[in-house]
Amino acid sequence: MGKKRTQGFWSGEVWGRRKQLLKDPALWVSLVLACVTGLIAPFIPLGALYVQDLANYALLYAALSFGAAIAGAGIALGVPGDKRVRRWSNLKPQGSRYSSFQNLLFTFAWSAMIQIGLVLVSFLAIAFGTGFTVIPLGVAFSDAWFHYFAVYLAFWLWWYALFELSAVVRIFMQVAGAIVKENVLNVDEGGKEESATGGGPEAKKSLILPHD
Repeated sequence: MGKKRTQGFWSGEVWGRRKQLLKDPALWVSLVLACVTGLIAPFIPLGALYVQDLANYALLYAALSFGAAIAGAGIALGVPGDKRVRRWSNLKPQGSRYSSFQNLLFTFAWSAMIQIGLVLVSFLAIAFGTGFTVIPLGVAFSDAWFHYFAVYLAFWLWWYALFELSAVVRIFMQVAGAIVKENVLNVDEGGKEESATGGGPEAKKSLILPHD
């Protein structure tokens, strides 16, 4: 009898969270902001920038954001401690197929993947857009629709990457808050909490951690 194949990141983690990702306000807000950016770009210096210059800015930003996401994952794995990580790994938000700790790590991993996507788009922009301005003056949309589409895609990814970076920062504070709360409630390694006034232990129902 063959072994059960382990699901990968895209098939297991991303596809399993597709509904949550599509419902994420950051996705849709970034689409709106990309549209607004594209509309006002001809009237501000952004539109006159050369594509390669904008791509270089994006590469620098993506590198910093990727580092933050990877550092966050390392902190999430190391700072809470082995006992707390084991307990968080067994806690599942209501109606979720993933544990609280899986959701925590996925936030950092997804943010890192978005930054990688921004890097790839920037490389493509340098390869095929060098020498062109972001918004070509006097060129109709119908004559350069692919260029405008690529620019809109880049604006969307830039905004989305920014929102994902802000999510990483928020998760830092949520993890810190969860650790502080557990310390105040004297949560032991078995997942029980003991009253600070010396009362008996009570079953811990949930944990303040990132949800789906």
